Amino acid sequence: MSFIRLVRPDSSNEDFLTLINLLDVDLAIRDGDDHEFYQQFNGLEALKNVIVAYYNDIAIGLVLLKSLMLIPLRSSECIQSKQPEEKVWL
Repeated sequence: MSFIRLVRPDSSNEDFLTLINLLDVDLAIRDGDDHEFYQQFNGLEALKNVIVAYYNDIAIGLVLLKSLMLIPLRSSECIQSKQPEEKVWL
């Protein structure tokens, strides 16, 4: 039986950093020439409230919590690894 497992690592987690890099690549394409301006607001320093979602032990998504409040994300700003064969909707 496959299920989604949520893990709460810190921001130095390798899977977290991999998903953040995928997000940065996607944002660079969508932001175009404005990417450098927006990038200044996307620091990872001292993020303590991170959740990584795993499906069959593959990191498929992430959530960042700031001051114990969920940061609202548009679905277009979420990133999922393309490794799983099946699409998983969280």
